[in-house]
Amino acid sequence: MTFKRKLGAASVLAAAWYSGSAWAITQIGDVSVDTADHVIYIDGTDLILSGYTPYVQLAGVPLTINTGLSNRTHIQATIPEGLTLSFGVGYQLYVSPDRSPTTPSNGYGAPTDQAYFSVYVGAGATGSTGATGATGVTGATGPTGSTGATGATGVTGATGPTGTTGATGSTGATGATGITGATGSSGSPGPAGASGATGATGVTGATGPTGPTGPTGPTGATGSAG
Repeated sequence: MTFKRKLGAASVLAAAWYSGSAWAITQIGDVSVDTADHVIYIDGTDLILSGYTPYVQLAGVPLTINTGLSNRTHIQATIPEGLTLSFGVGYQLYVSPDRSPTTPSNGYGAPTDQAYFSVYVGAGATGSTGATGATGVTGATGPTGSTGATGATGVTGATGPTGTTGATGSTGATGATGITGATGSSGSPGPAGASGATGATGVTGATGPTGPTGPTGPTGATGSAG
């Protein structure tokens, strides 16, 4: 399979392979298609012969040959506006120096005076990106849309692992002393305790000194006679 690109803007590549008879005199070598200018370029052998009217047909549609830009090994023909070539689609190209596919040979020597070519049109190189246009005027803000329905509550996620214990905080300041509470009521008396054991008798003290003789008492009354 061969590829060829003609000089000029908007050129598009056409890939194809020769499918004529191995002994053909008229042969097609390369084909290029310019879809922008609707021109097909054909290179080969014995495409145009002196004294004969050449014939080119693409996808069953006869093409107009630009004889001023064509010669024995090169043909430039115009593709009709109505013939649209789609990328990736195959089209049959027919070339003869003296007849159409349905016209008997004029004597140049059938079948050596005709050749067929399968043409596939591919996309050309992407052109450079044009300059960015100026920013348009900002349109007016549209009205606020209605609030959408609240979505269903999602499933509660699994509890995450317990985090590490944080550092102990510093001791807070001592609070102020509270007010003294009221005195509670006296409790009831407890039961009397048991009597203690009798203590041992103490040692007899020493005899004290004899005191002075007391005064004589008065004489008693005389008794009665017997």
